[in-house]
Amino acid sequence: QNPKAFGRSSAGITARIQQARKAEIQERKLHAPLVDRSYAAAEPPPIVVAVVGPPGVGKTTLIRSLVKHYTRHVLSEVRGPVTIVSGKARRLTFFECGNDLNSMMDLGKCADL
Repeated sequence: QNPKAFGRSSAGITARIQQARKAEIQERKLHAPLVDRSYAAAEPPPIVVAVVGPPGVGKTTLIRSLVKHYTRHVLSEVRGPVTIVSGKARRLTFFECGNDLNSMMDLGKCADL
């Protein structure tokens, strides 16, 4: 082993770097970001995606795979609308719609895709 690589001088430098990093993290915690609550800065509504089809074609499987793709989490059950954050300023909401004409018309009024 190289005695210079594990000497006291490198440990002192490492300790100073770690101490500076801890101080910077503590300083960041003290400075809370200012939130702009004006109407112009409000986040846009989510993009609504309606998945429509008869039973057994894979609507739930499609929603589960999209959630896994965007969030890296496994969704065990799909109950109601699922909203995910796909970017800093973009959200997606997935609706599962059956083969019922009334529910298709209701979702068609509010869905983007």
